Amino acid sequence: MTRSQDINDDFTFYNNRQRISSKPVDNQQQQPVVGEANDIAAVYQELNKGEKIATELEQMLDSLDQKMELIMQMAASNSTTDNTRESEDMELLQRNIEEKYEELSLALASDESAA
Repeated sequence: MTRSQDINDDFTFYNNRQRISSKPVDNQQQQPVVGEANDIAAVYQELNKGEKIATELEQMLDSLDQKMELIMQMAASNSTTDNTRESEDMELLQRNIEEKYEELSLALASDESAA
C-alpha cells in the first residue's frame, strides 16, 4: 500500500468510527469533528497529488539531465574528431607546401643552370 492509501484508510476508519459510535453524541458536537476530518482528508489528498506531480517532475528532470550529459559527450567527441581532422588536414597541407617548394626550388635551380 502506498502512503496515500494508508492515510485515506485511516481517515475512512476514523469517519466510520465516528458514525458507528455506541455512545450517543450530540449532532452539534459531531458535525465539527466529521467536518474537520473531511478537511484533513482533503488536505492529505491534495498533498498526495502534489507529491505525485513532484515525483513526475523529478523523473523528467533526471531524464533531461541524462540527455544533456549525452549531448555534451557527443559534442566533446565531435570536437575531438574535428580537431583530429583539422590536424590531419594541416599536416597534409604542410606536406603539399613542402613538395611544391621543393619542385619550385628544383625548377629554379634548373633554370639557373641552363642560363
